[in-house]
Amino acid sequence: MKCPKCGFISFDDLTECKRCGLQFFKNERRSAKDKQMAAQGKGALQAADHVNRPEHIDKTIQTIKRDFDEIDKLHYDKSDDSGIRSEDAGAITVQPSETDCCPENMSKNAFGGFYLRFLAYAIDSVVLGIIFMIVLCAMVLIKNPLSLNPEDIIYMLNSVAVPFFIGNTVIEAFYFVYFHAASGQTLGKLICGIKVVGSDGTRIGYKKAGMRFVGYILSRTFFYLGFFWIAFDTRKQGWHDKLAKTYVVKC
Repeated sequence: MKCPKCGFISFDDLTECKRCGLQFFKNERRSAKDKQMAAQGKGALQAADHVNRPEHIDKTIQTIKRDFDEIDKLHYDKSDDSGIRSEDAGAITVQPSETDCCPENMSKNAFGGFYLRFLAYAIDSVVLGIIFMIVLCAMVLIKNPLSLNPEDIIYMLNSVAVPFFIGNTVIEAFYFVYFHAASGQTLGKLICGIKVVGSDGTRIGYKKAGMRFVGYILSRTFFYLGFFWIAFDTRKQGWHDKLAKTYVVKC
């Protein structure tokens, strides 16, 4: 018997659908075809009474019905092409696939643009500038803390220029390499809501972060052309990104 409402197929002797509960025959009002089928079924049962019933046939029928009930619990909604059971569809959260998180499959709007990255770099430059000034003042005071003569101060600055440049490079390298490798975000990128990821969408390691910093130096050596390249690249990659195979995406 097939339910006219939900299409569930079950035994012919049922009076209601085991799935949706639809009453097949209400108030004993049946169509002529239903009455004929019922009469034929009754006649078949009467004829079967004259036949020796196999042993344990009733128990076997009950077992079969139980099996059909179990199958009914696993019944899939035919209207759902995703193959998810209708009763479980509301409890399932669809997770994005790994290919969706890959920058190569992302749309152009998912990448951090030139102006957003410029703002993040400006914030990082201010932070590093404050650190550099603190280091410079400390080096001058350590060199000659009692001299207030302007000529002596200029001489001190000239004498610490090379160590200061080397120290600044080390600090800048540590700042960008550590934060890009650890979390993909410096303070500027954190404020602007962007981060550095690898070609597979995951965080980059220290090796790629180091290569990216080398790319920083190359990008600003030629009049910062490597940074301006971001504005024209389809995936918003600068020279340093292309060297390290990294992307800057919105988060």
